[in-house]
Amino acid sequence: MSGKSGSLAQIARALSCRLAVIDAEASVDVPDSSGLGPCPDELCHLVVGDARRRGGRMPRVAHLEFEGSQVQVVKVPDAVPTLMIAFGHRDVPRTSCSCSV
Repeated sequence: MSGKSGSLAQIARALSCRLAVIDAEASVDVPDSSGLGPCPDELCHLVVGDARRRGGRMPRVAHLEFEGSQVQVVKVPDAVPTLMIAFGHRDVPRTSCSCSV
């Protein structure tokens, strides 16, 4: 796996979640993201429905609930309305960060 889908898969592993990238107009997975696995249909419909209710004006990160878990949706800047969805988070112990911002 290389390129965009390889990078996204690496991010998903680092965040201990699953990522999906969908075309928000067609309600389908973006072909370039095939290395990530498909977005469950019910989740795709939930996310696209939320985006439509907002009139396409998505916040930087939208927080939704799906099957009792939190889902984060990020609008991807692209000519085609594209959304990245983080879901299926695994319980990962939180560690403190000594990063300076």
